[in-house]
Order: sequence, then structure tokens, then C-alpha cells
Amino acid sequence: MIVLQCVNVSKAFGAEPILENVKLEVQSKDRVALVGRNGAGKSTLLKIIVGEMSTILATSLSQNRQLLVT
Repeated sequence: MIVLQCVNVSKAFGAEPILENVKLEVQSKDRVALVGRNGAGKSTLLKIIVGEMSTILATSLSQNRQLLVT
């Protein structure tokens, strides 16, 4: 079962794109690690997923149950 799905998520700060057309699908029982260099958009993506930040564009952003980010 899909517990989290993000499709075409994009975010920019000013003219600088941080996330472009991000696609992510998490199934129940999946474990996910989000890795990347500083400034790559890891925290921004997590803030978008939990609803603390808006996106420029998101075709789909849905959660089927409570999301726990640790």
C-alpha cells in the first residue's frame, strides 16, 4: 500500500530552483533515507511533505496515514 506519494514537486527560492519535478513513492514497511549535499533541498522536501512549506507546483502530494519523520 502506498503511504506517501509525491509527483512533480517543484520549489524555488527566487530564481534559484531547489527541487524540480521530484517524484517519490513510499510503500508501507519501506525505510527511506534522504541523502544529498548541503543545499540540495532535503529539508525543503521534508517541509513540503509535512505541510510546513508550499510548492511552486505539485501534481500530486498525498499521504494515506500519519507520517512519522525522525
